[in-house]
Amino acid sequence: MFAVLLIISRVIAAEPVPADDPSDRLVSGTILSISYVTGDLLLSPDEGTVIVLYGVDAAALRGLGAGDRITVRLGANSEVREVARKER
Repeated sequence: MFAVLLIISRVIAAEPVPADDPSDRLVSGTILSISYVTGDLLLSPDEGTVIVLYGVDAAALRGLGAGDRITVRLGANSEVREVARKER
């Protein structure tokens, strides 16, 4: 019994400690299309790829339209935390 507990305690001690939550990531780009009903957003980032964001809160999309330049703050699981219009 003692040997089993000793082995388990060594395994637990050897497990890596999880790092703090990764910081939010900012993505800037231009809205290609937007659906206010479903909260879907097709974004062309400055990096040159296309990103599709699903289920964005309708309040975050208020006042935005295709062609607007925006900054999106993405959380740890690529969840949308904030959408803000960039001033030209």
